[in-house]
Amino acid sequence: MNYQPDTEMIEYLCSENEKDREHLVGKFSDNPTVDLAPEILAAYAGTYEVHPPEDPTLLRKAVVAVSGKELTLDYNAFKRSLLPRDSATFISAGSGVPVRFKVNDQGRMMLTIVGLDSPDIVGVRLAN
Repeated sequence: MNYQPDTEMIEYLCSENEKDREHLVGKFSDNPTVDLAPEILAAYAGTYEVHPPEDPTLLRKAVVAVSGKELTLDYNAFKRSLLPRDSATFISAGSGVPVRFKVNDQGRMMLTIVGLDSPDIVGVRLAN
């Protein structure tokens, strides 16, 4: 990193080969899960259209499905169980990445895969 006078020094974070997250105290994944009604889980299921932040010209699909009392997310070789934290926030089993759902201004369901050290990944559910 090069020092530039009269600028703010910004910490650099590398997520490549990251091994410390599992040892951090107070991580989001420590929160207990909640039981959600099947109809709440079903409201989030479907295929979402995603333009990844690293290249917004690309179009990818994220598939959310109901699996027992959880959701599963299959996105770009990222297939994980999503454990419910509340009625709209889930945590990815294993990685601890939060995933949030909400309805946008046009009435379409959106999912946000929260970027812990990168930009958020946002998708809009395709019409059923």
